[in-house]
Amino acid sequence: MNTRGLVFVESPDPAIGMVCVIPIGITEISSVSFSVKQGDKVAKGDELGYFSYGGSSMAVVFQPKAIKCFTVPQNTSGNQDSGPPIFVNAQIAIAN
Repeated sequence: MNTRGLVFVESPDPAIGMVCVIPIGITEISSVSFSVKQGDKVAKGDELGYFSYGGSSMAVVFQPKAIKCFTVPQNTSGNQDSGPPIFVNAQIAIAN
């Protein structure tokens, strides 16, 4: 069973707006636990939650025109499963 969660973060900067973080616990992981509650204020680097049995996958969704450019290295291997890793707290984008 896959488990997902949604964390909506409203930026105080109107150019960024709403950001949605989607943790996905896949198959045997199947656990998404949240550290934040509705109404909490979060800052860069704050923990939003965790996977109880190790890592799985994450998606981050930005509003249109919020991102100037993405800084994640491109996977040029031709295999979607063998791209460069993205480490915890690594930069993924530059906002407008």
